[in-house]
Amino acid sequence: MRFRWPIQVRLRWCPNCNVPLIQDYCSRCGSRGFEVKVSPPGDVRPVFSGDLEIIKESLENEFRDYSLINLLGIDRGLVLVNKVPHYDDMKEVIVGGVVVGRYFFDPLKLRWRWRLSKYSAEVAVGIGLVKSVVVDRIKPLEVVRDSNDLEDTQYVIVDRDGNVLGIGVVRSGKVRVQTIFSKNIKTEFISKPNSLQDFIRSNDLMLRILISRGIKHAYVMNSKVRLPVTISYSGGKDSLVALDLTLRAGLEPKVVFNDTGLELPETLDNVVMVSNHYGLELHEA
Repeated sequence: MRFRWPIQVRLRWCPNCNVPLIQDYCSRCGSRGFEVKVSPPGDVRPVFSGDLEIIKESLENEFRDYSLINLLGIDRGLVLVNKVPHYDDMKEVIVGGVVVGRYFFDPLKLRWRWRLSKYSAEVAVGIGLVKSVVVDRIKPLEVVRDSNDLEDTQYVIVDRDGNVLGIGVVRSGKVRVQTIFSKNIKTEFISKPNSLQDFIRSNDLMLRILISRGIKHAYVMNSKVRLPVTISYSGGKDSLVALDLTLRAGLEPKVVFNDTGLELPETLDNVVMVSNHYGLELHEA
């Protein structure tokens, strides 16, 4: 029986403004967004500088070359990442309305690595970064050729017309099919410049609706319960939004931070900084 996430976020993309949409239509140009197929549950966020360093490291480890950063548009404009269920940390990278690949941590090799998507496989083959294998038909786990390359080296599997069918990986001197791409995967990359501010303007209507709902919910619940208001703050994006909405509702919460003993120094600094910024009472558990 296949597991299905109870909540899955739909990600749409404006073909004109080149920004992600959390609504069907763009608030800037009125264009209808097309759906971007991301792995569930779809917890998408913008990349940070640390993510970019990891992506660069993963490409260097995988191909001894990180030119794909520029060719895939990862070094400019609005780039998103989406956490993917995996035995360790893995995230999809989304640029220009296309999933351009995944970076993940390999606990056996103790290093960051890069897994090609259909789009980045097309780009990588085009510049000679990876080898390709021509087959008539592709089957799961099928051996498509022998290889003297290092273990885990990626091959792009194509048909006689050059269409990318999937990815093969070297296992014990054999290139074995690991991934088969759907024919319906979109690989039309949008290169128009964009920014986080463009995203905000293009989603203005839905953002205002969500903010209004959140403020109303906090106010109504406080009016019904009439107990001291506290915010469980972790230093992450979700609890920061909860804190912001509570303050917008005119409430003055106390901040509770649960220190597990495994927190990063940056997280501890963030909790103190945010509490001081808003002038809120901080309690550490």
